[in-house]
Amino acid sequence: MLNSITPFSIVDDLGVTLEFYQSKLGFNVLHKGGDGHGNDFWAIIGRDRLTAQASGTSMARSQDRSSRYKRPRQPFRDASNSAGDGPQA
Repeated sequence: MLNSITPFSIVDDLGVTLEFYQSKLGFNVLHKGGDGHGNDFWAIIGRDRLTAQASGTSMARSQDRSSRYKRPRQPFRDASNSAGDGPQA
């Protein structure tokens, strides 16, 4: 049974986003992180039992996500036609 879901959004300006969520919607900043030099580029916010995550576009641009995972893709294999051992590596 699922008890919660945490949406993740990439935003243009993390500071503006956090200010909106805090001042207009009553959220609190639970965690922030960045480059260690005061440049925060991600945050987790919460209110009551709700949480959300946001990341500034500067983080998205600074990390080429396609090059982070260099594993070759494995084709999907339908396990229903096999002995039930799942996808083959």
